[in-house]
Amino acid sequence: MLIDNVTTKVSDTLTDTIQLNDKLSVMMGLFSIYAFDHLKDSLNKIDSARLLFSQAKGFDAQSITSPFGSLNGSELENKIRNQLNQKAIAKEFARWLEEKVAVRLVKQAGAFINT
Repeated sequence: MLIDNVTTKVSDTLTDTIQLNDKLSVMMGLFSIYAFDHLKDSLNKIDSARLLFSQAKGFDAQSITSPFGSLNGSELENKIRNQLNQKAIAKEFARWLEEKVAVRLVKQAGAFINT
């Protein structure tokens, strides 16, 4: 299934389709702890996940910034960030990653999306 997040929202599709003990494979360019928080009820149902990230275009491999974009959210997520619960969400996200997720990074910038 290919979802462009323009005509169809990824979060709606995942929420509607994920069932208990599913295996999830997703290619993406960006992700944040707030996306996880929004989807956690569905994501906690899965047995395992494979996340394949494409580096954002213009990413500098020598930079200390994340190739995944800001896990702390973008300026569009300021309202959520202002709730001051990042630490709890980050811990829950880290636990989910450790228990259920294999993460890979495609070295070619912008391989999947035009970021």
